[in-house]
Amino acid sequence: MNRGNARYAHDMSDDDHRALAARLKAVAGMVVLSSYGCDLYDRELYADWTRVEKATYADGARKRTEVLWLNPQCAERLSAPDDGVLRI
Repeated sequence: MNRGNARYAHDMSDDDHRALAARLKAVAGMVVLSSYGCDLYDRELYADWTRVEKATYADGARKRTEVLWLNPQCAERLSAPDDGVLRI
């Protein structure tokens, strides 16, 4: 997921993202991860987490889609017990 973008002083390699995912998956509590969508997150690292898209603006008011990944504990807590709808 290395973007090679000069705007970031410290970019993460795919292995850095894998190490972060391992730590986040070890958390016993609720976790929400915010990023932009990418195959590494969607298919490999967080495929078993709930994925929520939000329309946003970034980089000089350009439209972007921010993605939130919620671990199972968080998704379960945010789901209303009466209707099962995720409330974010």
